[in-house]
Amino acid sequence: MTDRERLEAELEQSLSNGAYTQLFLEDILELWQEEGVSPDVILREVRVLEGLDRPLMEVEGDEPIRIWVGDRETIYNRSPSATKEATQFVREHSPLRGLWHKHYFINREDFLKPNLKNHAVKYPNQLPLMAMITRLAEGKVTGEWIIFKMEDGTRTYLCLAKHSTNKDEELAIAQRIRVA
Repeated sequence: MTDRERLEAELEQSLSNGAYTQLFLEDILELWQEEGVSPDVILREVRVLEGLDRPLMEVEGDEPIRIWVGDRETIYNRSPSATKEATQFVREHSPLRGLWHKHYFINREDFLKPNLKNHAVKYPNQLPLMAMITRLAEGKVTGEWIIFKMEDGTRTYLCLAKHSTNKDEELAIAQRIRVA
């Protein structure tokens, strides 16, 4: 069985009623083969969106899990994902307006820097390791994007993209999707 066939089979198992484009498949395959990133990083987030994954930490009852990080208490994230919830592109002139994105996180320097920078705004004196533990515990990790559309409760996964707030980069993402 080829890598592509294995990936297609895993992707199919990760969907409850969603669909995906060939561009999405190619993006995951490229990330895996050229950068050595396990497809499960993306497939886990797809399973979260599809409602197929279990929480990272399961406990009996509905009580929140309180943990101490440094000198403060935080509530442990009971989601199956450590990344932020999926959100829709809503900026008025965004070429991606109406589409959705979900973060996926890879433990590498280029993913750690923005998380540490975002965290330092609220907690400037926390050590980097504690900052990442806090963001993971709170489910506020940011990363790169899984771009998808949502119609009648069904998700279609379109592509992977670098996290961007730049309109030109968003335009390039939109053009990739249209061409595919």
